[in-house]
Amino acid sequence: MVFKMISCIRNVLLCIVSLNVFCIFLYSLYTVYHQRVIREKFSDWKAVMCDDPKKNITSSGMQLKSSRKKYELSQFIQQQSKLKHAVQPGGKWSPSGCVARQRVAIIIPFRGRQQHLTLLLNDLIPLLKNQQLGFQIFVVEQFGSAVFNKGRLMNAGFFEAFGRSLFDCYIFHDVDLVPETDMSVYTCEEWPKHISVAVDTFNYRLPYPNLVGGVLAFRPEHFVSVNGYSNEYWGWGGEDDDMAARMIQMKLGVCRQSAESSRYRMIPHDPSEMPFPALRYILLGNAERRMFNDGLCNLVYKLTSESRQPLYTHIVVDIGSEPLTLTQQ
Repeated sequence: MVFKMISCIRNVLLCIVSLNVFCIFLYSLYTVYHQRVIREKFSDWKAVMCDDPKKNITSSGMQLKSSRKKYELSQFIQQQSKLKHAVQPGGKWSPSGCVARQRVAIIIPFRGRQQHLTLLLNDLIPLLKNQQLGFQIFVVEQFGSAVFNKGRLMNAGFFEAFGRSLFDCYIFHDVDLVPETDMSVYTCEEWPKHISVAVDTFNYRLPYPNLVGGVLAFRPEHFVSVNGYSNEYWGWGGEDDDMAARMIQMKLGVCRQSAESSRYRMIPHDPSEMPFPALRYILLGNAERRMFNDGLCNLVYKLTSESRQPLYTHIVVDIGSEPLTLTQQ
């Protein structure tokens, strides 16, 4: 009797192991199929070369300071405050004596990288001024210690900026990407505009055609049409490729400048957390089906605090935490 029970238990365990192996095999096939589908989708994606920035702005030839390792924010604030036409508290500025080329909201998702923010603002603010833009900088910080969710922060940043002023263009900007030249034009075009085309960590080349991460500019009507970013990507990676799929679904092309005029340096940092890697393939596989139910339309967040800093508007939002089903994986 005992031997029969042991044999039965062994057979059950073998069935469970076989089922797991079969599931892994199916998932592998799905992953290969999904990657092939993604390549086919993006092979005909309309990519438009933006106008040469030299025709639109006058380069100051300024040497950006992104190579320096340390820079005190207080020192930069002092320098800015001494200027005749300084940035207003909350990070607002517009040219005097002329109409701004565009009114731009810079939205920076943020948590715990103050030194990166300092380096970015040190180079970004002079660049925006040189391009005669009316702008306001929003730093959107995630409240609490839950896994980082960049998509939710950028959606919340869009709502907060949209409710405060009228902007022609919304630019979503990673805090660790610093422009190396002042020829990266921070304006919106006919299509959504991928600004950070050439990044040093990718040898100043676009690694794949559907890359729209880093620095991405949207007209408000385009951002609303794609329902913003997905809210489902917890941890690093995925939300930008999901956005590319949304743009394709809505038949939006992407505008890019030349690599020469869109060079960026990525500030070195510790690897970001990526707690649910397998889930990203599943989410990307059904990005088009989810897009109308996942994004601006179902975002839930709470404004925890707001303050007008000398160079930016600091917004802290509670976007919740990853679902319990994910933490149990």
